[in-house]
Amino acid sequence: MTIHNNPRTTPYSRAEIVRRVMGISERAVAKWLARFRAEGEAGMTDRSSRPHAMPSATPADVVEQVIALRLQRLRGKQIAKGLGLSPVTATRVVTDNGSCYKSFAFRDVCKALGLKHIRTGPYTLRANSKVDRFIQTSLRE
Repeated sequence: MTIHNNPRTTPYSRAEIVRRVMGISERAVAKWLARFRAEGEAGMTDRSSRPHAMPSATPADVVEQVIALRLQRLRGKQIAKGLGLSPVTATRVVTDNGSCYKSFAFRDVCKALGLKHIRTGPYTLRANSKVDRFIQTSLRE
């Protein structure tokens, strides 16, 4: 077998490439190769896996309507029926609004008011009863 005098890859280096990409799909390797060719080493940095667009996302005006109805103390199924949504969509919108309780602004307000923010796991009976009592107290004040 004749080997080119100055090959870019040798049989050993080709085998090493195969060993390194073992378990990675051809599609992923092709994507990385295209990025490398287009952007050089800068194209090899990690990128967000978040989609660029979400055409099936619930429209903002519908989310606002769901939140408004929830503030009137309607349940998820009632909200879904009233707005013509699926119960799953209404429930997802109602439960996806908890990220504000992780923010620094919320932490600072709790600290200023002398409140201790206690995190509890979802679907905990004790946690849910505490939350219900807190909501009832807040609504009465």
